[in-house]
Amino acid sequence: MADLAKVDLSMAMEEKRIRALLEDRIDDLKRTYQDRKIALAVWFDKAPLERSEQNLLVLWAGKKVNQIYVTPPDALRSWSSPTIHATTVDDFAEFLASDRPRIAPYFQKFEVLYFDKELLPEPILLAFNVRAEPSGLMKGWYVSSEEFAAGATLQNLLARHSPARPQIGFVKVWESPDFEHCRGLLHFEISYGAGPRWVPRSLGALSPYSFYGDWVKGHPGYFLFRGGSLYRIQKFEEKTSPEYSSLVLEPLRDDRYPEVYLRAVHSPERSAS
Repeated sequence: MADLAKVDLSMAMEEKRIRALLEDRIDDLKRTYQDRKIALAVWFDKAPLERSEQNLLVLWAGKKVNQIYVTPPDALRSWSSPTIHATTVDDFAEFLASDRPRIAPYFQKFEVLYFDKELLPEPILLAFNVRAEPSGLMKGWYVSSEEFAAGATLQNLLARHSPARPQIGFVKVWESPDFEHCRGLLHFEISYGAGPRWVPRSLGALSPYSFYGDWVKGHPGYFLFRGGSLYRIQKFEEKTSPEYSSLVLEPLRDDRYPEVYLRAVHSPERSAS
């Protein structure tokens, strides 16, 4: 059992190392071909410990080329420099609709390493299961107790915050029958790695955020969500919940998730006390 665990750890570390090298190669391509904006990069036919050659599918936004270019590994780079299969988004979308056998290899043991959702049509997003946010995600902003106590109406709060990008996301895991209380998982938008997406963070990672700092200091604020839902923060609890991995795009390594408890607020004009 101990030997098997060592093998599993070795394989995981090797895969992580190769993934990092491939992501570096993708960054190189993005810098080198700025006139061809990369929309998708997929590591396919993965076999880290079985052979040295890796395979990368790259789609870029541009005029159709009616083919898939195959570039062998760069001999001047490291041994893990991939064979790159490249074509345009429009070409791949056409192959997806009319020539599936031609692109079947790209769906074997694949992992999406980078995507730009704005450049990809829905069929490609669905084919590679590219998702930028989990199901049921509510997006919104933090409203401090001071801002709330200033007497702002719900209409004014929405007018003030809606022009800005959402600061937080929230996925409900429970809600009371009267819809007055709920709890769920906070999410945050990140842009590094595979591309912009909403993911959870550990309890320790919440410390820099003002909503958590205010709650720790005894001045809990509010979350205002698109559409006008307003909730007051009640408390945070860290729970080990492996089942939550199905609710998020990127599960936390130790399955320990910070849950936030919220109470619905119906009269923003009221005092925060």
